[in-house]
Amino acid sequence: RMDDFDPAALAQYRRVRQRLTPNAEELAYSDDELLEALNAVRRVDASLRPTLAGILLFGKPMALRRLLPMVKIDYIRVPGLEWIEDPHERFQSVEIRKPLLLALPLAEATIIDELPKGFQLPEGELHSVQEPIVPRKVIREALANAVMHRSYTQHSPIQIIRYSNRIEIRNVGHSLKPVADLGIPGSRLRNPSLAAVLHDLNLAEAKGTGVRTMRRLAAEAGLTMPEFHSNREADEFCVTLFLHNLLTEDDH
Repeated sequence: RMDDFDPAALAQYRRVRQRLTPNAEELAYSDDELLEALNAVRRVDASLRPTLAGILLFGKPMALRRLLPMVKIDYIRVPGLEWIEDPHERFQSVEIRKPLLLALPLAEATIIDELPKGFQLPEGELHSVQEPIVPRKVIREALANAVMHRSYTQHSPIQIIRYSNRIEIRNVGHSLKPVADLGIPGSRLRNPSLAAVLHDLNLAEAKGTGVRTMRRLAAEAGLTMPEFHSNREADEFCVTLFLHNLLTEDDH
């Protein structure tokens, strides 16, 4: 139903789009026109009806729970280096069930809040700058990749698993590109309507350059390169972000 859309998610789109592209044509549209332009609704018998992409991007949490009960993001904090099978060893978890335009910033903040911070005092500045050891853009790209390229025909949450030395971001849906070709310009999109909106809001790199950007930023931060694993048989994909630095002799 049209009342399944969350006004806060629509406002978030307008706010970010206005900041990034003040002259964007769709900012002058009414809400219904905007939703139709973004393929979030379609006309059925002269009435507007939400699409799957529309509910994912802009749907109220109650609508997501009703229509797509397992489409959510789970942040799981696991002590140590390996998954614990013992049910008596409890782990901490956070469930994020919001439209993607609100869920992605929340997931990014949840990850960053638990990351060690690096300390910098830029030349000529009086105040220090503290940034997470994993660049924000790397985390943002990994999350965008998970929601853009996952399969929504399977009922399974995206999992962010935080170990002591790494972060694994897992989603259903194998890569449509061979893993060896990831980072080469050009992309094959499983969910083009989602990708278009995330590109508009600078939440994802365009034209398949996100993996290349992640590798470049990890190298500049002195981190081990992210790893990408795609399993066609299990129909799964995983990005691993490492938290340890590569130290040179000069660093020592």
